[in-house]
Amino acid sequence: MHKTAIALALLLTVSCVRPELRPRIDPMGNGGAREKWLFEQRAFPFGDIPADARRNAIEQVRERERMRGALENATATAAPRWQAIGPLPVQTRWPWKTATGRVKSVAIAPHDPNIVLAGSSSGGIWRSTDAGLTFTPVSDGHSDLSVGAIAFAPSSPNVVYAVSGSDFLGTGVLRSNDSGATWQVVDDPTFAPRGKANRMVVDPSDAGRLWVAQTSLQDAASGSVFSSGLLRSDDDGFSWTTLFRGLVSDFAAAPGSNSTFLLGVPRRDSAGGGSGLYRSTDAGQSWVAVVPGKGSFPHFTFAFSPASPSRVYLHSSMDSKARIHVSNDGGMTWSEIAPTLPAGRSSFLVAHPSRSNEIYLGYPGGDLHTSTDGGATWRNITTNRSAEGEFDPASSLTHIDQHVLVFSPSDERVLYLGNDGGIYKSTDGGTTFTSLAGTLSLVQAYGIAAHPSDPAVLFLGTQDNGLERRRNGEWRELITGDYGSILFDARNPGTLITNYVYGNLFAFSQHGDAYLDTRANNATFEETEPYRIKFIAPFERHPRTNTLYFGTWRLFASTDFGRNWTSLGGGIDLTRGGADTLSAIGLSPGDANTIYTASGRGQVMRSRDAGGSWTDITGSLPQRHVKAITVDPLDPNVAWIAFSGYRTAHVHRTTDGGATWQAVSDGLPDVPVNALLIAPSSRHVLYAGTDIGVFVLDAGVIAEWQYLGDGMPPVVVTSFDVTADGRIVAATYGRGAYELVTEGRKRRRAARP
Repeated sequence: MHKTAIALALLLTVSCVRPELRPRIDPMGNGGAREKWLFEQRAFPFGDIPADARRNAIEQVRERERMRGALENATATAAPRWQAIGPLPVQTRWPWKTATGRVKSVAIAPHDPNIVLAGSSSGGIWRSTDAGLTFTPVSDGHSDLSVGAIAFAPSSPNVVYAVSGSDFLGTGVLRSNDSGATWQVVDDPTFAPRGKANRMVVDPSDAGRLWVAQTSLQDAASGSVFSSGLLRSDDDGFSWTTLFRGLVSDFAAAPGSNSTFLLGVPRRDSAGGGSGLYRSTDAGQSWVAVVPGKGSFPHFTFAFSPASPSRVYLHSSMDSKARIHVSNDGGMTWSEIAPTLPAGRSSFLVAHPSRSNEIYLGYPGGDLHTSTDGGATWRNITTNRSAEGEFDPASSLTHIDQHVLVFSPSDERVLYLGNDGGIYKSTDGGTTFTSLAGTLSLVQAYGIAAHPSDPAVLFLGTQDNGLERRRNGEWRELITGDYGSILFDARNPGTLITNYVYGNLFAFSQHGDAYLDTRANNATFEETEPYRIKFIAPFERHPRTNTLYFGTWRLFASTDFGRNWTSLGGGIDLTRGGADTLSAIGLSPGDANTIYTASGRGQVMRSRDAGGSWTDITGSLPQRHVKAITVDPLDPNVAWIAFSGYRTAHVHRTTDGGATWQAVSDGLPDVPVNALLIAPSSRHVLYAGTDIGVFVLDAGVIAEWQYLGDGMPPVVVTSFDVTADGRIVAATYGRGAYELVTEGRKRRRAARP
């Protein structure tokens, strides 16, 4: 059943419940929708993202900082900086107790099991020297914080590689010569850009030779060749050769081998031939299809058994069916086993280091399963789901959504499991797990909201770590799932409403401790699948009238805090039509009749009569995905608009209600802008949250953006708010929340990304 349908089935049976009886939001089914939403807003209208766009943007920032550095060092005025405020970690209601954000890769040093590296989806590389008790970020000085794969070199264990690309398309390769303590970019333009790295193998006898399996569908819509496949470097990661083109689901080398490989390919590009399971015995120079396919083919994961190197296990999934195959001749021939397993794609298959019949299978929307009889029967270890597949984590061992499993090289009873809640460690072979989230700040937040009257209370809407609240310095998850905006009822600030994915709106009382009811669902907005609603839809509240506004392809309003909704303007389509949907709503604080809207395909509209009638004010604005609109607090004719995508000016301003627009982008690199904030202290100061951090513009002094990077890595910034006592806070997609601190500091050069 679709995730939303499951959530609604639970929610509609409840009207007002105690906190412990609030609905369980099933996390199955949102991964693909989320990834599509993240990619499309950045790729529109070209269908792809420019190669090295992120790296080039940060180089622009570095150059400007170098030019301005001497002047800033000599200035004795106070300089603002960002201070991380967590979650570090977040407390949950589930048995695993604490969690953080998504970890996609884990590597343990072969010469020292205390050195553990964690690669997060959008928060960089973190390093532990005490077997996971504490972690420290070690790649914040680099442009790419989306980590796909990490691997140590067996023959030179101080050497370790990391390849970018996970939630966001990566841009390169990092190498460390000190077991991950420090890193440098090593790839040149021969490395295929814009991919997602799902597997990496380092030659067991040559630390300078490695293979990377990339996967990306970014060019599929335009019919272009995939920027994905298998790549090899023979010179420490500097130059690369593409050995195989196609959409790779898994890649593995036979234990101790630098020549026998298997490659799972659900789909090939137009020049590459058929899909299937491929085998190479010459280090990837040539390939034989041992399980050929036609067109689309099952998603594969597989694992060689270290205890019996000729044995290989294979998990395949297609058409809601899961299968296990086993080979005893290194992958040349296969026999099928018919187990009872959850349907759907797996994220990994791992064989036990010393027991050839023991294998582990992880699901990105589910649990860790194990078999001790070669795949014939299976047991759910982490137990987030029941035997019927229903989400019920009351007795679970770890967070749901498994991505990587690694055994300690010195003790096979010790294993590390990476998932959407961080890293979990077992010291008894998987019988029990302990969360290692205590020092990992990796939460992926879509939105942040400061309590209107209590400056010590903050809320985050996050990816798969729910609605989170910070009070008295402690973060707590209030409900599971993915959430965006958090809006407070002006009549009772202890009551709030938040938007779950698509058109689902949930209300809470007691500052989030008590779930009230479902205020809306997709049917409320007259939507059926496929919904013409953003994955995280625009949802705003007018500060003076307390009216709520929700965007589909129409604009809806509620004057009773979400209980009833009205389509404004007679149900007019405020987008470009087709599959286009609203992506931003701008409300005038000083004039409740003035409303701005914008769509994912760049159409901008304005109403002067509270939504009764609308005027198209797109004019000369770029045709890009609009992410934010903010309106001057005193003048409804003055508004700022921010664009995602590339190859354009990303911030524009109007002073005449949209009749004309002016680009305001000097100093701002070609990088998506996701959020805007007019400073509480001056309506002429504007903050922009981008894919590489925060920029600030003082339009009353100089019309040039300055990078505000001191204290914050170049992480994706998604949202701003202002606390009751005037502090600016920001949400990031990968490093949780930050607060802007200005008092008591001397100006110095901003930290370089």
